[in-house]
Amino acid sequence: MKKNIFILLFLLLPGCQPTNKNYDYYMEHPASLQSAVKSCEAETSERCTIIMRAATDMQALMIQFQSDPEQFGEHILDAEERQVQLQLAMQQAQEEFERNKNNDTQVKFDAAKKAYAEQAQEIKIALAMIGLLSTPK
Repeated sequence: MKKNIFILLFLLLPGCQPTNKNYDYYMEHPASLQSAVKSCEAETSERCTIIMRAATDMQALMIQFQSDPEQFGEHILDAEERQVQLQLAMQQAQEEFERNKNNDTQVKFDAAKKAYAEQAQEIKIALAMIGLLSTPK
């Protein structure tokens, strides 16, 4: 019985891996990005175009971090402060939408959600890059 459960779990594990890896995924997972770059050295697919763009952007972040780590940290702190402000704006827009339920308030709420998500993404990427550089090899 235990053997059957183990086999079932083994078969299900690949399903836990994201199959649709996009730019954001690679920016948030630098180790996966490194592996993917190696597989794309001789390939020109759309997937590899995304991977190479993410690699270029990640390299630019690494250069920024390595040239002035303190300023990079300040940038992250500023981004986190903006995220708090955007979260408050999003909550206010949501409350306004719930009170009025019209197209204008829906558009305002959607824009606030998008701005908050983009800011959260920027922070995740910066922290992932720092994690990559601080991981012992």
